Amino acid sequence: MSLVLAAVFLAFVLCVLSIFLANVVKKRVADTANGGMYPKGYWFGMGIAFGLLLGMPLGIAIGIYLGNVAIGIAIGPALGIGFGTVIGYVLEKKHVKNIRPLTEDEARLQRVFIVFTISVLILGVTVLFSLVYLYGLI
Repeated sequence: MSLVLAAVFLAFVLCVLSIFLANVVKKRVADTANGGMYPKGYWFGMGIAFGLLLGMPLGIAIGIYLGNVAIGIAIGPALGIGFGTVIGYVLEKKHVKNIRPLTEDEARLQRVFIVFTISVLILGVTVLFSLVYLYGLI
């Protein structure tokens, strides 16, 4: 029962964050309408972030429905990234006239963030599977 409550709480928090992100995106769209320029890939990244925030609660709900929250936690980000990619592609095409090329500093920072993100994901998956394995031994 406590696992279900934790999953519902996590889903609620992610829904609140999704609403907050939607407001941020709406503000950015208004700024763009006023002539703001954004680096290449900006809207694509915003779409993926928004998709992840929508996919996680959906995945947890699917996991609760199937009776295995771990499956939902695994399915959620996959659905979110897929949905977010579509959102980002549409936003990128919609704002094509307000996109500028990346500066050298932005390109370097983007590479650093990619390496950092992949490292954190690998570490997180390793720790998660280790905890699940150890929990299964108990």
